Amino acid sequence: MKAFRKFNHKPEDTKIFLYYTNSPNSELAGEAIRYYLNELGYKDVVLAEITKINSEANFYEGMVDLFDKVITKLIYWKNNGYEIFINTTSGFKSETIFISIAGLMLESTLYYLHESFNDIIILPSPPISIKPNYVKIIKRLKEEGYVVPLSRAEKILSSDIIRGLEELAIIERREGAIRLRDWSKKFIDNFYSETDISKGYKIVTEDGKEIVVANGEELDEELRKLEGKKYRIEPLGNIKVR
Repeated sequence: MKAFRKFNHKPEDTKIFLYYTNSPNSELAGEAIRYYLNELGYKDVVLAEITKINSEANFYEGMVDLFDKVITKLIYWKNNGYEIFINTTSGFKSETIFISIAGLMLESTLYYLHESFNDIIILPSPPISIKPNYVKIIKRLKEEGYVVPLSRAEKILSSDIIRGLEELAIIERREGAIRLRDWSKKFIDNFYSETDISKGYKIVTEDGKEIVVANGEELDEELRKLEGKKYRIEPLGNIKVR
């Protein structure tokens, strides 16, 4: 309610999306909050049940469910002109982290209730995206059929890239092949169109010199050369959200 007052969220103009994990306590809490909001005049309240993440075994299953039921809803609303506000007060939860990342990519407002002085704090929300070269790699693996024999993978990707993708949990190595994890497929399908990923970047140095690069790898290479110097980076094209 503090957030509603702070942001002037009137009942007739506000859609509310609540998610809860698949446990009786969470479901009861979700239903109680929806009933309370309905009584206050907030009639457009949606509830969604997501897979509870309580072990390493079901972590990725829970992430996929989160994308399917929550993040796709945020993207739909954003693409239909709604402003997104995300309450991140739920604490050290992996679900909150992923939803917050999605919110930053959608240029949403993130806020939480500060425990020390019981007031709403708006979090800094710089727009973020993943490196275009990683998007290209994931799309390439999708084109190969998601599951790529290691012998084939080593011909299209370097061993360092394969190891890096494993460390980032984008892929997993199993039965002599690398497999694109379901959550990374969902990530690309939700956030990146099937058209050009990026038109590149322009680096403008302190003496006015302009350097144009085509992708993240080239950007990293040029920035290493400029170590110790002042510069700014300008994107030449944005990755579109569907």
